[in-house]
Amino acid sequence: MTLLLSGPSGRLAQRIGPRKPIVAGCLLCTVACVLAVRIGPHAEDWTAVWPVALVFGLGLASLIPPLTASAMNSAPDSLAGLASGVNNAVARVAGLLWIAALPPITGLTGAVYADPVQFQSSFAQISWICAVAFACAAVLAAAFITGPRRPTPAPGSALIQTPVPHLACPVAFRRAPRQTRKPNGSGAPPRLPVAFRRAPRQPANRTAARQATAPVSPVLLHLAAPRQTMPQEQA
Repeated sequence: MTLLLSGPSGRLAQRIGPRKPIVAGCLLCTVACVLAVRIGPHAEDWTAVWPVALVFGLGLASLIPPLTASAMNSAPDSLAGLASGVNNAVARVAGLLWIAALPPITGLTGAVYADPVQFQSSFAQISWICAVAFACAAVLAAAFITGPRRPTPAPGSALIQTPVPHLACPVAFRRAPRQTRKPNGSGAPPRLPVAFRRAPRQPANRTAARQATAPVSPVLLHLAAPRQTMPQEQA
């Protein structure tokens, strides 16, 4: 169950944040531990054991991927390998200590393993302890794990049309500074930095456009040039 649902659980945690999947996983594990209390010598697999295994598997599938991703994201990229090693080592050591400490706490030692009644009593106590631990983990996750951070949009620039047709005015809007009044009591509003750029001038009609782009003959340019009179003609 955990192997099949780890991928969808990780993608869901990336979309909505790690807090909700971790809290849901801890609560599902709490329910599984409470259901495990009724497992006894005469319990049937389909009605007592399989529901516990199914709910506990769903809880671990919802809990482990976002928890591991949160532990890895808390470290910088240069220490990703060290963070992964520390996370795996702490998880393994904590699991071994938990398994080794619970049986002696509940009195499950030595010859007690051969007594069905005492074994069931100790197993029920261990299930209740695990249920309380998962419930506390859900409360801590809901209180201290934050949601995903939304990126703040960068300030953009707007294009304002000026009264002059061939000028466009891009203005970068930002928070205006506080107005300061002069000693005479009159205050002037702050001016925003405005950068004008000249747009290409559009021709009035198609005829003007053709005249502006049509090639001119060198003969016409010679005839249109002003004639210079010689000094003898002037005399």
